[in-house]
Amino acid sequence: MRILLTLICLSMVSFTVDDKKQSKLYEKKSDKERIYRVDFEPLWAAAIEAAKKHFTLDQIRKEERLFTFNSGAGFTTPGFNVNVAFSKDDEGGIRKKSKP
Repeated sequence: MRILLTLICLSMVSFTVDDKKQSKLYEKKSDKERIYRVDFEPLWAAAIEAAKKHFTLDQIRKEERLFTFNSGAGFTTPGFNVNVAFSKDDEGGIRKKSKP
């Protein structure tokens, strides 16, 4: 469940979108992949801040457009590691993929 919440934070969407309407900021490809129609710098900054706020950042490699974070071990869970990678899309957008 925390993974889903993190992915929602990383999506940078702070408004409600009707089920019948598409967001103009991004296109959802899957639960772990979106294509954003925004510049890379503000998207990167928002993703890093969201990860910092809720988890422990492990590695930040901006030149490679990659960062990792982890939740740490809990009482009932061993924790998890998530890799987040950004790449240019064929249509000029920024593709974000997350791998827990």
